[in-house]
This record gives sequence, structure tokens and C-alpha cells, in this order.
Amino acid sequence: MEKRSSAAITMSSNTADCKVIEPAMLNPLHPISPNRKMIYMIAIIIGIFMPLVFFTGKDFLNDTIRGKDELESGTQVPIIGSVPKMMIEGSGLVVFERPKSAIAEAFRMIRSNLSFFQGNKYPFVILITSSVAKEGKTYCALNLASILASSGKKTVILGFDLRKPQLHNYLGVENGKGISNYIAGRAEIDDILLSTAEKNLYLINSGAIPPNPAELLMEDRTKQLIQKLKERFDYIIMDTPPVGIVTDALILKDEADMNLFVVRQNYSKREFLNNINDLYTSNRMKNLSVLLNDVELKSNYGYGYYEEDNSSLGGKIRKKVTKA
Repeated sequence: MEKRSSAAITMSSNTADCKVIEPAMLNPLHPISPNRKMIYMIAIIIGIFMPLVFFTGKDFLNDTIRGKDELESGTQVPIIGSVPKMMIEGSGLVVFERPKSAIAEAFRMIRSNLSFFQGNKYPFVILITSSVAKEGKTYCALNLASILASSGKKTVILGFDLRKPQLHNYLGVENGKGISNYIAGRAEIDDILLSTAEKNLYLINSGAIPPNPAELLMEDRTKQLIQKLKERFDYIIMDTPPVGIVTDALILKDEADMNLFVVRQNYSKREFLNNINDLYTSNRMKNLSVLLNDVELKSNYGYGYYEEDNSSLGGKIRKKVTKA
């Protein structure tokens, strides 16, 4: 009992470092923190204004051509047509593989508009170029030649891009003897002229890449090639390098009855229009026109009129290229 009393006295003599003055109690209105209303208000403001600032800044800093209206306001050059942006598998000959597609109809519209520039002139030579690479000039040249051939006109497409030839890649053939071999005197027309599986469509590849493409194109055999092809074909399509980078297209412009400039939406810079306007106003390229490529379609475009189902095609058409 004495030890018990001693232990009780010892416990009562120990003083705690802290003690409860008043027990915690819940605020009957709302917690002091976090302030939910303030958090929601800040989140709403950020959710509205940050995207607005982002898209406004992105639109302000975008220096590319964003549509036909902007193209029309930036140049006086006639616009022959526009090609829609569509993801289609297969080779570059969309007008043959997808005859009911919106792209095929776009090139048919371009073919109709071509009559305003051509009149009744046959044969007719068309030079196709662009400002820089990857604007779709080879793709447009190939499909324009295809749609002209489908109308019953004998058409040949010439790969005059002797620096970075791409035409043979679209058709899945080798770049054997071609234009460079002919101009150098190492081949004749019958050696380089190839026929495709499509009726009335013929091809001449670029050939071996020469060390001096510009000087080679200035040879007299270049003009001779065009003159001889005029005796055989109704349309001659020349796929040339970008005029904003090299001078090859300017060398060939005098051989063409029409010069077609390809501009790609959301890719080509607005400053490129200054160069096109200069070529047009100075009459350095006769019969100049612009083709707008890779145009984004609206959701209701065509209202389901165009057929885009792969199953409706009955399989893809295989392309074969042989000597004519």
C-alpha cells in the first residue's frame, strides 16, 4: 500500500508539456479549408481562357495558307481547282483505283476547268511545279494525266525532276532509262517511252540522275523530245522540280502551253504567294494557274454521294508498266 501511494504521488507530480484548452468542434456552415468555390472558379477560368489563348496564339503564328479564301485574297492568279485531303491506300493513281471518290471528282472538275485555258488547242503541254518539295506536285501531275487519259486522249507524263525523281515510286517501277539518257544521246524515244495498264496513259521516267541537271535541260534535244511527243500525244504533262529551289522549271516554261503551280493547304507558306504573283505579273510564266492541294473536307462534304468504301471496288487495280 505504501508503494502504491508512492507511485500515485509520483504520477500526480508529473506535468504534461501540453494540454487541451478547448476540444475541436465542427463549423456548422462549411470547412475553413479547402475553399471549394474558389477552386471551382479558378478551374473554370483556366479551362476557358487557356485553350482560347492557345488557339489564338497558334492561329496568329500560323504563316501557312489555310484555305481557298486566303489563297484568293493573296494572289490574282486564277485557281483551276482544289484537291481534297483523303487517306486512301494504294498507288498514286487514285482516279483509276477510286473512280467514285471525291479526289477523282476533283480532278474531273480540274479537267473541265482546263478547257478555259486550252480552248481547242491540241497537242497541249502542261508544266506542273511548286514552290518547295512535298506540296504534292508529282501526285497531282500523275492524277491529272490519268484523268485526261480516261477521257480518251493520249497522254504522256514526263519525269523532268532530274534531281530527286519520285514519279517511278508512285507507279512502283524502276527508274531505268529516261529523259536524262535521251538528252545525253544515249537513248531514243522508243527506248524510254513506257505504257501503263491504263489505256492512253504513257510514262517517261527521269532516268539516271545527272551531275548538271539545269545545263542538261538547256540542250536542244530537250526541245526535240517535246516536239516529237507532240506528234504522238494529245496531252504532255511535265513534272518538274520546285521553282522556288532550282531553276529547272523556268528553263522548261517556254515549252509549255500552260504552267500549273501546286499549293498545299496548311503547308505552303503565305510568303510563297509573292513569288507566284511575281511570275504572273511579270509574265515570266504564260497561262499560269494555281491548284490548291490537300484541302480539308467538311464533315458534310458530298452528303455521302462519293463512294469511299474499299469493299465496293472489288479489289485494287494492279499497275503494270511496259515499253510502248
